[in-house]
Amino acid sequence: QKLNGTNAQIKIVHASQIENEGLIDVSSTAVSSDDQFEMYSGSRKKWISPGKQTDNFGFAGWCLGHSQELFEILGEGTHFGEWCGPGIQNGEGLTEKKLFLFNTHRWSDGVLPEWLGVVPTLGTGPIENWSRFADQLSDNGSYVVPGFMNVEGIVIYHMQSGAGFKYTYEGDDSHKWQLAQQS
Repeated sequence: QKLNGTNAQIKIVHASQIENEGLIDVSSTAVSSDDQFEMYSGSRKKWISPGKQTDNFGFAGWCLGHSQELFEILGEGTHFGEWCGPGIQNGEGLTEKKLFLFNTHRWSDGVLPEWLGVVPTLGTGPIENWSRFADQLSDNGSYVVPGFMNVEGIVIYHMQSGAGFKYTYEGDDSHKWQLAQQS
């Protein structure tokens, strides 16, 4: 399911690698309780800080509030997801903001806390099945919030190429920011 929020990332770096990662001039969101790791919050393309205008709908503050759990759950690396909830795009029918991780293969077997999720997988199989999955989502509504019918579309992940392809129900033939400017 393609969620209608904003792209977000969490980068957890061992303290000895911060300079190598080019993060020396970026303000850290949090430091692990053992002082071994630092966490950085970001939108798709830039690092953000809690409480600033560039906080990406409160994402950096949310990361800070859940930092010790995120260190334990996610571990070292860069973790991308969709930050969704009230006040972000269509809100996805959620009552609270929540990060949905993109790496469905890594997190599908794990039990995550209620405040952290995984983007729902509608199905797997040959790429010819994409229209069936799109129809299923359109007819039945969100897998995130049952009964929420204002779903955006689907993302098809092609395993052999490692590429994702988006299909949206409205305006699939034009970029969503172009649609917003036309309205």
